[in-house]
Amino acid sequence: MPPLPPSLQLTSVRPTCTGCASHSREVEEEGSPSSRGGGEGGPDRRAQRGAGMAPSELAPPGLAPGVVLLQKLRGSRFGYGFYQGMALVLTFLVYMSYHASRRPISIVKSALNPTGNTGCCGDDCDASGVQATLANGTDATGVPGAPTNGTDPAGGGDDCDGGWAPFCGGCGESRLGYLDTAFLISYTFGVMASGHIGDRTNLRHFLLFGMVGSGVMISLVGMAYFWNIHSYSYFLIFQGLTGVFEGTGWPAVVSVVAHWFGKGRRGLIMGIWNSHTSVGNMLGSFLAAAVVDPDWGYSFLVLAALITGVGVFTWLFLIPSPSDVFEAPGAGSYVAGGERVEDEEQGNYERAPEPDSPVKPPPKGINFMAAWAIPGVMSYSFALFFSKLVAYTFLFWLPFYLQENRPDLTSKQAGDLSIFFDLGGIFGGIAAGQLSDATGASASVATGFTLLAMPTMLAYQKLGGVSPTLNDILLVVTGFFVNAPYALITTAVSADLGTHESIASNRNALSTVTAIIDGMGSLGATVGPMLTGQILSNNTTTGAFNKMFVMLCGSSLLAGMLLAQQVWKEHKARRKVVEKATSSESREAESREGETEALLLGQST
Repeated sequence: MPPLPPSLQLTSVRPTCTGCASHSREVEEEGSPSSRGGGEGGPDRRAQRGAGMAPSELAPPGLAPGVVLLQKLRGSRFGYGFYQGMALVLTFLVYMSYHASRRPISIVKSALNPTGNTGCCGDDCDASGVQATLANGTDATGVPGAPTNGTDPAGGGDDCDGGWAPFCGGCGESRLGYLDTAFLISYTFGVMASGHIGDRTNLRHFLLFGMVGSGVMISLVGMAYFWNIHSYSYFLIFQGLTGVFEGTGWPAVVSVVAHWFGKGRRGLIMGIWNSHTSVGNMLGSFLAAAVVDPDWGYSFLVLAALITGVGVFTWLFLIPSPSDVFEAPGAGSYVAGGERVEDEEQGNYERAPEPDSPVKPPPKGINFMAAWAIPGVMSYSFALFFSKLVAYTFLFWLPFYLQENRPDLTSKQAGDLSIFFDLGGIFGGIAAGQLSDATGASASVATGFTLLAMPTMLAYQKLGGVSPTLNDILLVVTGFFVNAPYALITTAVSADLGTHESIASNRNALSTVTAIIDGMGSLGATVGPMLTGQILSNNTTTGAFNKMFVMLCGSSLLAGMLLAQQVWKEHKARRKVVEKATSSESREAESREGETEALLLGQST
């Protein structure tokens, strides 16, 4: 392609990544000497329109290979809006698959322990939780040749009654609860470490590592069925490793979205985007429940394949940050070529540097203590501890609760019914985000939803068994109020705090802040399912579930109380705005009165 005439040459303008919401555009100017191909560098790439460019000129180094292929086929680069939309869709799919892959363990609980508190527990059992002395003289820790699904390792079948050792019998619920604990404790450490690493590495590669690793660990849990493994240690180890890899997702996807979208409508955008949590839960429940009977191992394998496939697809196409496509160190800006983008009118712009101008290195991420000291991080972190305790207790134990209260339900039917809770969560997250944008008071919105969750949970406990229809309606309402504050705090609030004015000079703090807040929430998510397992093991079914709902309501109350300081700050800030507006209106009124009096005085004179 021959060089363009000087009068038609273009100089790129790159976005200033303030809030990482800037769009790129091209501004026609008369070419300067550097843009006319003068100097040692020869013709400047920024002077070309993209169409007809050589393949090597269509993409910055290190760009996602799938995007490189698309640009080669198109013959030009894409505009800012394309990359922005692709980042939103891909991160939605990423975390949808993360959440979907966590559902098998909750779906298969009723298949692993269908009879509840029967059989041995305690000193009469070995380390794996089955009878220490077996009728056939063999052990039950996964020795080849052990009986298959549907019988206990002793061959009698009375203790398991169709379940799977070591989860059948008297300690079954407790051991299942410890599996949840192993996952969530590991997840907490994983998410904390991932936030620190995510601020310092390429998020596209990091997500591939986390998602493929999660798929491998999940599949190994499911293979216990096909390999006839009954060792409790085996399940604990691989559930724990699954948690570590699952922790890679959240800090990374929040960081990507916050880089591409500014604060203007972040609450609504992230409220809609955060429906990936509920969509993932519903998809995971549906897929896992579809294959749980009679071979529960497939529940894990199907979801392992899903998260692995989405991870590879994301690696092929994800652009983690605008700077990955709109700026190349030492070579000016990479801009959207092939078409003009004047209609994309968001953000601030500054002129791209000349090819020989020095490039500032990107700022390093902040440390843990600096992130913890950001105003609001501590309050929201502890509030999320209790909010996530409630949400994850439903996530891990709702199918089991449904089947215990309605014995006529199969494992598949219980898993399918739990979808109604997540359906309500979708609408709750969107509503909370919209209200947060409209009021500018995220703490007040989160507190309101948290407090309203208490009566809805009690109503579900008391009235859910009246009829199947009422049960479904109350599940939707409960999910609406339970998931809304959890969704708001983990998305829009985390992103806002990660770009707080106190760290405005450091744009690489977002993953660390997100990891701290979500990590504290994950500790709560660990405590809730673990306590539920202990409650169910030490009480009758009716009494146990009564105590469980008391725990959930108390946790919601504490979450609201912990946000009281932030609510008060929002109230004072809003009052100052109103007072300032009132004062301004008063001054304007006085000024108008003075002008009127002067005019009347002039007329009388």
